[in-house]
Amino acid sequence: MSTASHLIGRIAGALVALLLAAAPAMAADQDAAKTIAALKARIAAPRLRIERIRAYDDIENLDSAYGYYLDKNLWNQLADLFAKDGSLELAQRGVYIGQDHIRAFLPAFGGPEGPKVNRLGNHLNLQPVIHVSPDGKTAKVRARLLQMMGEAGRSAGWGAAVYENEMVKEDGVWKYKLDHA
Repeated sequence: MSTASHLIGRIAGALVALLLAAAPAMAADQDAAKTIAALKARIAAPRLRIERIRAYDDIENLDSAYGYYLDKNLWNQLADLFAKDGSLELAQRGVYIGQDHIRAFLPAFGGPEGPKVNRLGNHLNLQPVIHVSPDGKTAKVRARLLQMMGEAGRSAGWGAAVYENEMVKEDGVWKYKLDHA
């Protein structure tokens, strides 16, 4: 269980206890509509905190999936990580907008779909700093890239960079809005 999931469980448990303890006292003093309104107000801040924790977790997982799909030449899965109008600029080879254009570009950039025998590809996005917007619909992510690439008997190399990307919550799922690598 992740730290975020554990924290969410503890917060949810505390909310239930708070509601159970507060409801009888509040109901005695106010009518049902006022009681419900007061309870909703008390729940709002913890609910927002839970949503932010989930967003952070989801975005960090999205960032890790991106690196994995890129390393394994899983272009269709990688393109699916982008919003419908998402944008990819990879290695100064143009800007591609929309999943279809991204999907068409990736094989031209990295070769045929699927892992290659005797090829190393490790694209690690590390130390993410994630800022979720107040409305919980967009986020900015800054992460370090550590890259190890090579082909047996031919080449090997290390790379590093800083990524500054934007994410958007589309149909309830976090996606890349802007990937500038």
